[in-house]
Amino acid sequence: VPGLLIAGAALGSAIILKTYPALLLVGLAALGAYRAIGAVVLFCALVSSIAAIVIPSAAWRDWVVNILPFGGYGRIPPSLF
Repeated sequence: VPGLLIAGAALGSAIILKTYPALLLVGLAALGAYRAIGAVVLFCALVSSIAAIVIPSAAWRDWVVNILPFGGYGRIPPSLF
């Protein structure tokens, strides 16, 4: 079980940094590794909860208002030019 938690934390960390590794969950589901999937989901929820508490609300508000509606950082907002 400790190896499962380490693997869940590793894959969860990769998913938090970049969402593409979430595709590996499909492979885990195909193998029937539901405990590993649970470990990943638990780790992601734990880290996200800590981030919601630690990061100031102004940063979240800025992200929701200025980044989320435009689909990412690399896009130009319509009213800019």
